[in-house]
Amino acid sequence: MDERRSVRGFSFKPIAKEVIERILLTASTAPSGANKQPWTSCVVGNIEIKKQIRIAAEKEEYESYTKRRLSGT
Repeated sequence: MDERRSVRGFSFKPIAKEVIERILLTASTAPSGANKQPWTSCVVGNIEIKKQIRIAAEKEEYESYTKRRLSGT
């Protein structure tokens, strides 16, 4: 995790279930307010569902940034 970086290019190469489980275990240890670690994770394997999530997230991000610019906050 000390060597993590942002990535915008993704692969369709399958990832072993054990690797995903280790990633989730590591992510669940991230600190949070009051040290409660209230994280919830979901692994999505279906490519069409992933596409729908990406489209919705990009729309939400665009609207959030647009509203902030217009409101000046």
